[in-house]
Amino acid sequence: MLDQGQTIADCTVIRQLAQFGSHLEYLVTTDAGEKKLIQFSASPNWSRAQRQAFHDQMKTLRALNLPAVGVPLWAIEQEGELFCLYPLPPGEPLQTSLKDERSVRSVLELVHSIADLLEPAHQQQLFHGALSPYTIYLDKGHPCLADFALASLVTFDYRTAVATE
Repeated sequence: MLDQGQTIADCTVIRQLAQFGSHLEYLVTTDAGEKKLIQFSASPNWSRAQRQAFHDQMKTLRALNLPAVGVPLWAIEQEGELFCLYPLPPGEPLQTSLKDERSVRSVLELVHSIADLLEPAHQQQLFHGALSPYTIYLDKGHPCLADFALASLVTFDYRTAVATE
C-alpha cells in the first residue's frame, strides 16, 4: 500500500481511490496532471513468464489510439511490485449517477455510445474486460472508458473479480 506523498517513477500519490482483490488504485499527480496509478497486488507471486506477458501486453496497449478510451500510459516494476499508469478520465463514474432516473431511450443511447467506443478495439481482437459502472465515466453525457484492458493484464476469477496466479 502506498502512502500520501510517496513517489513511484514521476508520480506522487495524492490518495487511494479504491482497493480490489487484484489491485489498488491511487490518484496521483505527474508533470502532465492527475492520473490513476494501479498497483497489482498479485505481482510478487507472478512467474517470470507472467511478468513478461504483462509487459508484452502493455506494449500492445500503449500503441493503441482509441478516442475516449483510457489505455495504459506505462508500466514499471519497483521493489518487486508492478504498477500501471492510466489517464484519469474526464467526468464522473457512471456509478455516481445510477440513482438518477433515466429514460429507456437515454439508457439505450448510452449503451450504443459505449459499443461505438469499443468497436475499434474489438476489431483488433482486444477487449476491455472489466466494464462496470466504476469504469464507465460520463463527461457531459458522453461516455469515456477507464482502465482499458486491465483484465488482459491480470487474470481474473470471473466469479469474484480477484486476480489469480
